[in-house]
Amino acid sequence: MGETTQPKLRVSQKDAREAINNQIIKGLYLCVDAAKLLSTASYGNREDQFRFRSIIERSEEWSRANEVVLNGLFNSTVVREYDYTKFSMVVSQIDYTNQTPRRVDILDLIDRILGYTELMKCSINSLEGIRGRLRLYDEVSEVSQRTPTNKDVSDNPSPSSKKHNVFIVHGRDDESRYKVALFVKELGLNDIILDRQPDEGIIAILDKFEREAKKADFAIALLTPDDVGALKNEAETQLNSRPRQNVVFELGYFISALGRQKVCLLIKGEIENPSDLDGMLYKRMDGDEWKQKVARDMQQAGLPVDLNDVR
Repeated sequence: MGETTQPKLRVSQKDAREAINNQIIKGLYLCVDAAKLLSTASYGNREDQFRFRSIIERSEEWSRANEVVLNGLFNSTVVREYDYTKFSMVVSQIDYTNQTPRRVDILDLIDRILGYTELMKCSINSLEGIRGRLRLYDEVSEVSQRTPTNKDVSDNPSPSSKKHNVFIVHGRDDESRYKVALFVKELGLNDIILDRQPDEGIIAILDKFEREAKKADFAIALLTPDDVGALKNEAETQLNSRPRQNVVFELGYFISALGRQKVCLLIKGEIENPSDLDGMLYKRMDGDEWKQKVARDMQQAGLPVDLNDVR
């Protein structure tokens, strides 16, 4: 039997990581655009259909570019590990011709956007998986320096190369979640979003949360108006917008585990804050001013953040 060829990098691990990160960031920008469309789409608006087609076309280009980038980074077929998807199938039944306009049911369009988002998650997760295994691959320039007695690359990166992890606590506001994930990546940090992490045989969601939460050096909690509630005797007259219960639970966990100085509260819209959070400082997601403020908090918490990287 012939020997299996171990993939080798044509470039340094650092350059490969940067190239893959850039593609992941571009993919997240597409997710932000889709989330914006999802929140503003209206029945019979053909402009929404054309916006969606534009997103699909850019996603096809992005996915083809991912293959080109991966083929340029490795001297073997690592590209086969990339989950390439033809996003155009998501919109194959929508008529975009100017000659025969068609009023597409808003629920149908929403369903297609949600399907597209799931495909994007798979592709981004695939890139992140390849990036996570870079330390296992030899750089081409190093192959001649290794001998049969050398140990394989350690699964644990050296302290100097360790990347800091930021856990993103979120509800159902996908647009805000993608924006924060982009912000974290552009600062050169790793973002941890629970539903994008592998289960690895874990059944209970709480066990998975605890496993991923232990990796966090900092946490950003997105408090968005996803639920409504009120005191029992006021429920019939006034319901207030509130963050989801999982957000409140996870926020409390990180305040205890990391300390308040390593937890940032980002608030969007008008919501009723949990009373125990009174007195904690928070930032509002109005415009982009929150980015500089959160980056400063990260700096003060000891994360290697350069404020010049804030876009």
